[in-house]
Amino acid sequence: MVMGTLRAAGRRTVLMLCALLVGCLHRQAAAADNMTELMETLLGEQPRNLRPNFDGPPVEVIANVYISSMDSVEEKTMDYTVGIYLRQFWRDPRLVFEGLNKTISLDSNIRPKIWVPDLFFVNEKDGKMHAITTANKYIRIHPNGTVLYSMRLSLKLSCYMHLRSFPADKQYCKMQIESYSYTTQDMVLDWITTRAPLEISREVHLPDFDLSIADVKSCTAGYSTGDFPCIKADFLLERRIGYFLIQIYLPSILIVIISWVSFWIHSESAPARVALAITTVLTLTTHSATTTRAAMPRVSYITDMDIWMAACQTFVFAALLEYAIVNHISRQDKRLMKKLRQKKKNDPCSGAGGATSQLNGLHLSTSAVQSAQNQGDRCTPDVNSCAPVGGMQASEKKSCATDKLDTPINETPSTKAIENHHPTSAIASEPLTLSAEVSAKDQSLKTGKDQSLKTGNKEQSEECAPKALTSIPYPVKDYDVPEKEKETRVEILHTPKDKTSTQKNCESVRLMSELRLEAKRLAIRRSHAVDRASRIVFPLAFLIFNLFYWLYLYRILQ
Repeated sequence: MVMGTLRAAGRRTVLMLCALLVGCLHRQAAAADNMTELMETLLGEQPRNLRPNFDGPPVEVIANVYISSMDSVEEKTMDYTVGIYLRQFWRDPRLVFEGLNKTISLDSNIRPKIWVPDLFFVNEKDGKMHAITTANKYIRIHPNGTVLYSMRLSLKLSCYMHLRSFPADKQYCKMQIESYSYTTQDMVLDWITTRAPLEISREVHLPDFDLSIADVKSCTAGYSTGDFPCIKADFLLERRIGYFLIQIYLPSILIVIISWVSFWIHSESAPARVALAITTVLTLTTHSATTTRAAMPRVSYITDMDIWMAACQTFVFAALLEYAIVNHISRQDKRLMKKLRQKKKNDPCSGAGGATSQLNGLHLSTSAVQSAQNQGDRCTPDVNSCAPVGGMQASEKKSCATDKLDTPINETPSTKAIENHHPTSAIASEPLTLSAEVSAKDQSLKTGKDQSLKTGNKEQSEECAPKALTSIPYPVKDYDVPEKEKETRVEILHTPKDKTSTQKNCESVRLMSELRLEAKRLAIRRSHAVDRASRIVFPLAFLIFNLFYWLYLYRILQ
């Protein structure tokens, strides 16, 4: 009895489950039939190439842009690359449906069967629609006929840049979307208002710019064919100056400072100073060409970076010119003495007084110039006939038997050779400055009256020297004489019998030597003074320039 009751209940349960399953299958089949019928109705053979409200008011299209990536902002080509999601909303009365209270999501294959706006990017240089793994776009249809059309794009957009304030500049790059075939009478294009019209992903970061949204607005593009609706967005790109501080500004500052090292190098070290100056000039030029101009477009105006590099080039080149001035001043005494020797050659009786007019420009000591003026009317022998005071040694002083003149002599191998060849009494009374080697092989003087020099000291007691002018060639290897002191000939003017005249002549020659030494010392002091002044003027001028330059950049950045 009980077992029969259980079997009957089990059969009823199985029958109920079967009935429910059959009902569900029937409803699903009916829903599928309804959806198919709905899609056939929505996407029937109605003309889809005509805009909604063809005979009525213009269709309103609302747009929204989501920035997923932005990179490759190029100053040289003036463009930037951006990845976006473009979303378009509009209402098409032909797509209104009932009986299904949900949104219909369709893939891109349905695109040819419905009307979509014909939008394009005005400032596009290149672009593509992604199709990996399938076409990256979709369509959603709401029951009230509202359509959402979304697509993923990668675009290279042009951006005209004003680089006068480079590298502290701010650039405004636009994105302009416009209808290609529908005028304002057929379509109205605007940004969405229910949420942010332009969105930027938090993962978007530019290495050398700070990105922000400057403005979004709708616009109208007027052409000869009509007025077309458009929307526009402006991106603000603020350049980060850190890269340029490390790669351009600091190296150029160090190069300029290195050029100042030449001010501490002696003025006579011409190879070191010239090599240092030229190296800094070429290094700075190469640095400017490879780091600055390589990534910059060819603009006809001057940028702030051009001002900086031009100033650094000026300071480095000025350091090179400074050494040219120093070298010119340090050689001023040689040019002056060359003029005096040429003048004495043309006019042997010009005397030391003729040198005073040439030496006035050097501002020599008053005593030296006054002494030269006092000797101006006397006929002066060759400069080499008497020794300069500054080059004589006290241990080598010898007196003439008749003149009793204390005149120091430079004791050199040349003078020793002359003393061995000629008796001491014959030449000791005359101070000599020999700048060449005297030949030991020359056994006689050129004149006949010089034979008295071989008789000894006794025969020369009445006279200090013979009257003749002797020219003695120097040997090449007989004596160790420095190269800079060699001359082609040595002229020895022996002391005449007039002792007073001889003393005055020798004093005049020694005065000329003093003037030459004074001129040399003054030229060196002047060249060192220019270097000392440059050690202060150049850093101070560069510091003042930096002060004004960085204050100007700070105002731009603010």
